[in-house]
Amino acid sequence: MSPGSRLEVLGLAVFPLAEGGLFALACLLIRSHPAWSAACLLGGSAIHTFTIHVFVHEALHHSDRRPLPRLLDFLLTLVGGVPFDGYRLHHHNHHRFANGADDFSRTWRMTADGPVPYGLLRYALGWPVFAMRAGRLLRSQTLAPSDEKAFRRMARQKVVLAAFVLLLGAFFWEGAALYVAMIYLGWALVSVHNYRQHPPKFQSEIPSITGSWYNRLLFNNGLHHEHHEEPGKAWHELRLHPRAEGSP
Repeated sequence: MSPGSRLEVLGLAVFPLAEGGLFALACLLIRSHPAWSAACLLGGSAIHTFTIHVFVHEALHHSDRRPLPRLLDFLLTLVGGVPFDGYRLHHHNHHRFANGADDFSRTWRMTADGPVPYGLLRYALGWPVFAMRAGRLLRSQTLAPSDEKAFRRMARQKVVLAAFVLLLGAFFWEGAALYVAMIYLGWALVSVHNYRQHPPKFQSEIPSITGSWYNRLLFNNGLHHEHHEEPGKAWHELRLHPRAEGSP
């Protein structure tokens, strides 16, 4: 790995490192200063949205181009709080259908009267239900051989994730509860972020956040339209599309 690549990985890792630090503080303070512990937990949950949208997301697309060592799949599972290959299958589906009728993360639902937006709270707080439904629907489809392999890897990742939570709980039950709470709240905020990136309309435009400082600090996370147009590009290769729908 070149020095430039190492620096890039270090930069992207600022979010999981900050989240892990706040989680550790929440664990240390839970008995002596519960209010401060709760504040650290909320801070870690807020950072989790960028752990997913920046760090884990970039790792996923990088692994599509050049497979990662399998050990890193398990590490990314613990960092993300969900099986890494489950996120892979779900995200590939999202890229393929981009908030259309077959996108499992779409922000709207079809009714007898036509498409209706999901309420933001229902969409955010109900993310585990949406995720489980997506898994069932994916399993019911005829999958490519690469996706079948991803499902087999996902089963092992679920075991590792469950073992981590149970082992943590056996020695420090508050730590296990804090981890589960942080992951749940973090993914709820990821869902809010996705709701913002994909307005709840049938075949809606994908907006980009065009602010230069936002994109410098968050590794071009705002260039969402551009990422959907060219998902094979690394974050630093993305350039603002002149015709992209912008938002402040």
